[in-house]
Amino acid sequence: MEFSWTILFWVFIANAGYMGFMYFLQAVDKSLPPRWTYIPGTNQKFLYAQDFHTCSWGGFLQFR
Repeated sequence: MEFSWTILFWVFIANAGYMGFMYFLQAVDKSLPPRWTYIPGTNQKFLYAQDFHTCSWGGFLQFR
């Protein structure tokens, strides 16, 4: 299969739209607990979408 810039472009657009939709839902949903509060009955913090990172700027340094 040949590389397609068009498909890559639409994948980026779809991903950005999906992430934006998740941030929007997070902002309007008042039933969510405050960020970084503990989940009742556990020792885990409640994380919002922006708390998840798959790669940070420092992550690129490990490949050298």
